[in-house]
Amino acid sequence: MEAEPITVLLVEGDPEEANSLREALAEAGGEFRTEWVDRLSAGLDRLTRGGVEIVLLRLTLPDSQGFDTFVKTLDRAKGIPVIVISNLDDSELALRAVREGAQDYLVKGRMSGPSLVRCLRHAVERHKHTAKLLQDVRQKGGGTVLGFLGVKGGVGATTLTLNIAAALAQQGAKVIAVELVPFSNFSLHLRKPASLGLG
Repeated sequence: MEAEPITVLLVEGDPEEANSLREALAEAGGEFRTEWVDRLSAGLDRLTRGGVEIVLLRLTLPDSQGFDTFVKTLDRAKGIPVIVISNLDDSELALRAVREGAQDYLVKGRMSGPSLVRCLRHAVERHKHTAKLLQDVRQKGGGTVLGFLGVKGGVGATTLTLNIAAALAQQGAKVIAVELVPFSNFSLHLRKPASLGLG
């Protein structure tokens, strides 16, 4: 049985850019169904009606400018992945967006059709995986929360947390390790990127 197309809400004020992005997604062979709106107000209304699985959002729109555009969209999206598209190759803005909940920050002119498709696929899969983990926790009941407080500079809270998490996992427990700082050291210890950021 063929999978239903993924519904993408494209919020883009420039019709030419919107057509270009829609064509790039159409080349994925029916994997995506794109709905385009040219204003933030229309995008927020569309999110309220439901059925959207991912949002491609331009920060500069006729009725909204800058980072506030993202904040309003993320609030209305209620957990739906949001990918920001910007003309600005601004690493600080990109980090801020990702920290505050964006799935990705793409720079116009630096992405190809295939890279856009890949980015959307990965964002949707990450979202499904996270939703499944949360559903499992709800179905099986709550777990035990262990907290470790420390001060940076050699106290070892990160190492202690990871060692206890590893010991519990070896005993068959499902473990989620969280470090509540903007830049986690977990990735250095584990040599792999974190699943989610503090945002």
